[in-house]
Parts: sequence; C-alpha cells; structure tokens
Amino acid sequence: MTDVKEAAVTDLQAMGVAAAGFALSQIVLAPPERGFLLRMRDSRARKSWPLQDEASLAGLALVGEGFEARGVHEDFARLFGPGGEVGALLPDADALVGLYDALGVPAEQRAGVPDGHAGLALMGLAHGVARRAQVLAEGDPAEAQR
Repeated sequence: MTDVKEAAVTDLQAMGVAAAGFALSQIVLAPPERGFLLRMRDSRARKSWPLQDEASLAGLALVGEGFEARGVHEDFARLFGPGGEVGALLPDADALVGLYDALGVPAEQRAGVPDGHAGLALMGLAHGVARRAQVLAEGDPAEAQR
C-alpha cells in the first residue's frame, strides 16, 4: 500500500473512532431516550455504526438481539445513580478541564456536566482523535504530537 493510501485509511479509521467516541459519549451523558432505543433495534441504524471491526460488529449483533427499554434505564441508573443523575466518575476532574480545552471540546457541550463524567471524557477523546487526524491531513505532524 502506498503512503497516500495508508494515510487515507488511517484518516478514515480515525474519523470512525472519533464518530463512535462522540456517539458513545452521548449515550453515557444522559439516560437513553425511547427514540434512540427504537433506532438501535433497526438493522439499518446498526449498519451505519462508524466502526466495523470484529468487536464492534459483535456488540452490534448483541444489540440486534433486542433489549427492553426498562432494563436499559435500570442499568443506566445502576451505573450513574438513582434517577439517572450523572455524577463525577473520574478522579482528578479539575485536571481534565485544561485537557478538554486543549482538545477543543466546546464549553457549551460541557455545560451542566461534571468535569469527571465518563461521557465527557469520551467526548474529549473523540475531539482529540478528530483533531489529530485533521492536523495530520493538513501535513502538520508536529502539531499532531502536541
């Protein structure tokens, strides 16, 4: 494979990882709504998932087997607190704020969410992966390492 083709594949994979990270962050930030749960039962929605690796496909197959909305909400509450109230989950949340700023996570997307929330951390990683892919595509490897 040529360097150009390898770079294109890497960019595409990076953007898939970023899209999946952002989607997962949204799932973890708030209890899933009924519409989202119904969409996940639709095979076309699952086929649009940005990652097609073996683990992703296995996870999507499990989702396709079905689930009960009530059970999903109970699991969410068990993970994130009664009533689905989100709380800080990661230690050293104050240190994460500077990282979110550096990764380009807009403040409005962080509003009302504890800095250490796992969903916000996933969003930060997604922004970081997308930013790195963008600066590499622009030919700035030094900036990508920053």
